[in-house]
Amino acid sequence: YSSYHCGHRYRTKNCSNKPVNRNEIEKIALQNLRQKLSSQSTIEHLADSIIAHYQKIHSGVNRDIELAHKQQKDIEKKIQNIVSAIANGTFSATLTTALESLESEKAVITATLKSLQQRKSNDMLSRAAIVDYLSQDIGSLENKKPDDLKKIIQTYVEKVVVYEERVEVFLFFFVHTNGGGDPCQTLR
Repeated sequence: YSSYHCGHRYRTKNCSNKPVNRNEIEKIALQNLRQKLSSQSTIEHLADSIIAHYQKIHSGVNRDIELAHKQQKDIEKKIQNIVSAIANGTFSATLTTALESLESEKAVITATLKSLQQRKSNDMLSRAAIVDYLSQDIGSLENKKPDDLKKIIQTYVEKVVVYEERVEVFLFFFVHTNGGGDPCQTLR
């Protein structure tokens, strides 16, 4: 049978723990997942947490878009000032060079802004899509196809720690339990 061995044994060659049956550990990990993802409200809460985490990570794009808009407005104002000066009869090679330079900067910022907005729209996650994805994964827990179960474990289980008297399963997300319960892990 396939088994898991102590990581300490590999690192230090100093461990007397016996290998643990792989199927038993995976069975415990899957039971833990079923228990923690058993209700629709838990799935809904997890989807909300994923959206909040996603928005936190991508808030930099919004700041970059705001900055690009501000730079674009500043450049447009400078261009308008030069155009007004030329319209009022002030014309020189310096103004023409400055106008060309500003037009070039405007083109770069416009392209940057378009790229940022495209990136933002491509990266959009919907709550409904997340709930659907989580629900499909929970369905995969029930169909018991080995490839699906392996994918589920790789997706949701960060690590499993085996003690002589118990097994702890650490997940990649935070699940609120009513009335306490097992310690929960955070979304990474």
